Amino acid sequence: LHYGTIGILSAIVPSIGPSKGGTMVTVSGSGFSANDEFLCWFGEYATPAQFVSESSISCRTSPTYLGKDEIISTVPVRVTRNSSTTIDFAISDLNFTYFKAWQASDVDLIPSSGPLIG
Repeated sequence: LHYGTIGILSAIVPSIGPSKGGTMVTVSGSGFSANDEFLCWFGEYATPAQFVSESSISCRTSPTYLGKDEIISTVPVRVTRNSSTTIDFAISDLNFTYFKAWQASDVDLIPSSGPLIG
């Protein structure tokens, strides 16, 4: 267990990425230590984080599901220490916004065919 002061989260960059996850983000704040392991939580899903400095960590976003009619979804971001589910950092207004990663099969093109040139 880690006994110490509660850290503060101040920023996440970037704060938007595709719903498939995997966006590398930097979370800035205070209270990060090289002696700790961290988890970044995107809504209810956690991913491991890497210590960068006493003022930042980096992590990849988890994937999220967007329904058929959903284009974006915004989730709260939080950080915990040492695989804990207990919040070790002050509640912040940090959010990450997922957008639907469109695929060609998601779009109906009209007309569906045409000349090769011109």
